[in-house]
Amino acid sequence: MKNRLIVVMIFFVEIFLMNTNAFAQDPNFYIYLCFGQSNMEGFPGIEERDKQGIDDRFQMLATVDDPKLGREKGHWYTAVPPLCRPNTGLCPVDYFGRTMVAHLPKNIKVGVVNVAVAGCKIELFEKDSFQAYASAAPPWMANIIKTYNGNPYAYLVEMAKRAQKDGIVKGILLHQGESNTNDSTWTSKVKSVYDSLIKDLDLDPKSVPLLAGEVVNADENGACASMNKIIATLPDVVPNSYVISSSGCACRFDHLHFTAAGYRKLGTRYGIKMLSLMGIEVAEPYIPEDQGGPGGKKQIMPGIQAPPADSGQRNFGGPPPGSGQAMRQPRPEPKIQTVPLDSISMSDPYIYPDKESHTYYLTGTGGRLYKSKDLKMWTGPFPIIDLTGTWMDGHWVAAAEIHHIGDKYYLAGTWSDHGHLIEYIPRRYNVPRNQTQLLVADTPDGPYKPLVADHEYCLGPEDWDIIDGTLYHEHDTTYLVFVHEWTQLIDGTMAYMPLSKDLTHRTAEPTTIFRASEAPWAKEMNSIGEATFGMKMPGWVTDGPEMFRTQTGKLGMLWSSWGAHRYAQGVAYSESGSIKGPWVQEKEALKGDNSGHGMIFTTFEGKRLFIVHHAEEKGPRKPQLYEIDDSGDKLVLGPRYYPQ
Repeated sequence: MKNRLIVVMIFFVEIFLMNTNAFAQDPNFYIYLCFGQSNMEGFPGIEERDKQGIDDRFQMLATVDDPKLGREKGHWYTAVPPLCRPNTGLCPVDYFGRTMVAHLPKNIKVGVVNVAVAGCKIELFEKDSFQAYASAAPPWMANIIKTYNGNPYAYLVEMAKRAQKDGIVKGILLHQGESNTNDSTWTSKVKSVYDSLIKDLDLDPKSVPLLAGEVVNADENGACASMNKIIATLPDVVPNSYVISSSGCACRFDHLHFTAAGYRKLGTRYGIKMLSLMGIEVAEPYIPEDQGGPGGKKQIMPGIQAPPADSGQRNFGGPPPGSGQAMRQPRPEPKIQTVPLDSISMSDPYIYPDKESHTYYLTGTGGRLYKSKDLKMWTGPFPIIDLTGTWMDGHWVAAAEIHHIGDKYYLAGTWSDHGHLIEYIPRRYNVPRNQTQLLVADTPDGPYKPLVADHEYCLGPEDWDIIDGTLYHEHDTTYLVFVHEWTQLIDGTMAYMPLSKDLTHRTAEPTTIFRASEAPWAKEMNSIGEATFGMKMPGWVTDGPEMFRTQTGKLGMLWSSWGAHRYAQGVAYSESGSIKGPWVQEKEALKGDNSGHGMIFTTFEGKRLFIVHHAEEKGPRKPQLYEIDDSGDKLVLGPRYYPQ
């Protein structure tokens, strides 16, 4: 009996030891917790070189699911950016980790846990008082907070405890302060967050340093550079804390966010400082500055733009670029559901009727896809775009439309990178890179991927501000018909350029078709009291070209501008029947009641319909269907069409 008892005891001891070993911390797996605001998230847009050559000893803990990258919350992956959430970008943590593994012994791994919220104050991470701040957060920030179960601090602790099952927390990285600029109590608030993390994770403050990075420096005309004087005093309040200089770290035109080169330099400095605390001295390597875009071209520096709009003035397009306010707020991941057309909010609607599947496909600004069998009820929105490896990745798409050419489906859309300027027009506008690009897929459902996979590829001239491109075929040639933006020209134009047979490049430089001011119904923006991006920018707008032929063979173009009643849908006709024109404008708008960016399609029953977006007062833009008569040489707009 005694021997049997000993055997049983040995069995349970072995089981205990096995389980203990299974969940034991690896002392050679160094964990670093990271938190802050948008610069810790990383500005959207990741260059291909930043996804390559990453040592698999550098790991990131997925704090949220990322289906696109095949990541599941709570699992470790090689630290290929983004390291925070889907649709974030390169951040200081990327090159912190790379610097660490490059100089630590080969048996040491580095893991990072990144929880960050764009635009937030440090108050959002205060354990016992975050609720007051979170409850007043704007909707776009509230959506990010919701991603972290409504409590980013608690979420960081939860993820840190998950990480502690595998390794040892060796330090904490912070980049935050822009939203607390000139707040003299910031250091004490940071201390409360740090102290809470130390206590809740049972850490020794003497062995867990806090590294805090400066915001964009005064040498880069940082919008919040004055905050660095306060950040510099953090070591006086938190004994084991250190400030990482941002001097010489290049910034974007908003003077709030770093460029990719800036993140590389700043992140490397975080790593060098952490290594020095371990007794490993490393010299700062030379990190070249960004050259402003493709081909190493000189970076365009921003300047003073048009005068600001008056208080209460009508405004289109959000706040001015570079104001520090997001031009387009982040949106939650939409739920796929079946809804009537009039409940969908969408600008620039485009319907592709697919005869093979007897399905209507609706796209527009935002690039999501809805599907319908009857035009009445629509299922979606479905994600259909994969921009991996291009400058467009992480950026918003406008005016997406689907074309079927040969055995492929092409999506034409416009992408903007406001962190990359192509021209500065004094006292008017810092012109960003806008380009209409072509994506390709095997089915209308996608996924649509870049037709040309080169990271910096642009279909149009790189120094042209190009939007709203559409495809048009004439005499065995496919043309891209597009807008050359009024923000760059003052008097916006329509233009075309012929494309190669495989649509991968233009075969000639663009030709101007007409200017916005040629249409009697198009109004100059300041003359009708209309501000743009929060600025009084003078000029005439061109938007949304869509080509059509009437049943008599007359070639026309639907296009939009601003008229007496805000946004308006107009029409122009080619006198020669060719894209080469000359083009003549109709005297009156086809639909001038804050509607526009329309197109014409044929139903499966042979009925011609016109779809356009319309907005009531300050309400959202929504697609509307109308009957359209194209039996003569000119379009005649019919009544509103309600699918049965």
